[in-house]
Amino acid sequence: MDCSLLNVANQAAPVMLCKESSFNTIAAISAIVGAYGLIFTVITYWQNRRIAQNKATIDLIFSNENSDHFKGNNLIFSHHRENGGFDALVHAQTGDERTKRKAVADYLNHYELIALGIRRGVLNSGFYRKWMGTVVLRDWNAAQPFVAGERQKVQSDGSSHTKAYDNLEWLAEKKWRD
Repeated sequence: MDCSLLNVANQAAPVMLCKESSFNTIAAISAIVGAYGLIFTVITYWQNRRIAQNKATIDLIFSNENSDHFKGNNLIFSHHRENGGFDALVHAQTGDERTKRKAVADYLNHYELIALGIRRGVLNSGFYRKWMGTVVLRDWNAAQPFVAGERQKVQSDGSSHTKAYDNLEWLAEKKWRD
């Protein structure tokens, strides 16, 4: 608003005359402040999301990989990876073979969970890849015959697990394969 004092004849005091400006400074400042607030909110959201992904990734790594169950599964998996593979475990007959088959399946399920978390944006792919990428790819390559055997198995109800370890396969073959 633009105001000025005018001396008008026959008036003892000057009269203030105001005219409204076509440019509203307060509205313009409010719009700029609002835009900055929106930009700040979006940046904060994405930073908090990234921090939450990193925290979830670290929490999962430590909770799973420091457990006795995971360590035992890792030993069994590593033994089969280094000593001739997993063929005998696909069609496990004895109690010992079934126990080892379950340990290998549990070990791969750990990777499947990681891959699903990465695929859904819950876990940070870049962070986990730097931490375990080479190991995941090595283990995936070694376990492919086991995975193929699991996918071909027909269950007692006639169903099969044709999509077993699909997320792990996606991670190793599509997302991380260079």
